[in-house]
Amino acid sequence: MHSQASLDRNHTIDRVVDAVARPLGPPLIAIVGPGGIGLSTALERICAALRSRGAPVVTVQFTPGSADLPGPFGVPRIPTASELLSKPRAVLAVDDAQWMDVDTLGRLESLIRKLVGTEARCVCAIRLAVPPSAGPTGRAVLSHLVHEGLAELVNLRPLCDAELRALIADRFGARPAPQLVRHLRRLTRNRPEALNAALEAYRRSDAIRLVDRHVYLARKDVAPALPDNHGLPLQVRRLGNRTWSVAKAMAVLNPLGGAAVRLVAETTGILESEVDDALRRLCSHGILRHLLLI
Repeated sequence: MHSQASLDRNHTIDRVVDAVARPLGPPLIAIVGPGGIGLSTALERICAALRSRGAPVVTVQFTPGSADLPGPFGVPRIPTASELLSKPRAVLAVDDAQWMDVDTLGRLESLIRKLVGTEARCVCAIRLAVPPSAGPTGRAVLSHLVHEGLAELVNLRPLCDAELRALIADRFGARPAPQLVRHLRRLTRNRPEALNAALEAYRRSDAIRLVDRHVYLARKDVAPALPDNHGLPLQVRRLGNRTWSVAKAMAVLNPLGGAAVRLVAETTGILESEVDDALRRLCSHGILRHLLLI
């Protein structure tokens, strides 16, 4: 499946649901996109739509480092082909599939191949720009499945401007001013997770006003600040204290270009080589868009 830029999110989700129901379709549909794009929310909506059509849905979610945890806290169990095929039109929905380890990935690939020619399907949400737990093996398996016609890729794109306005309007029960829409587009790149976080931060700081059924940004000088336990900063905190310190410094110093690395080292007391390593890690996880090397 090839997503087009003109397709809005609802249309994309409908296309995935239809692909799952297609009698001769591939057994795997993989929804891919960068962090903060709303993959988990999209997968939840897809599961709800499939259940409304009477399809039994089994959900599995992976987390980073789950392979190192014992017992029920460890790697989620992938159902066997016989278990999935025991119910007509069953669907296995896998969230955060990028965190699967090599062994689990092998079991999933085996399952997908056994589903060929059946009505059962697997839908995986995969965050891009994150080093998969299975390493290059994960990319190779997906590439082979696509090449063999056993998987379709669906690219989940950022919100279009109409969806951005609708989300703001739904949040505040008022029509967003064009200035607010432009500001949030620049700030969040139309990514739902970042947009919701920014709106919540602005609401807490009383920077948004409702006037005559319109919502405005009343204080342009206020930068949205998130609590440390929010999901977005937690993604960075999981990378370690050193990377967290570099990320906070880069949030301020990144506009300085090539001088930023040296200044980050000076302000944090971290060696420049270690700053470089932290920046590469931030880039590989899709948190920093451009890597500035001295």
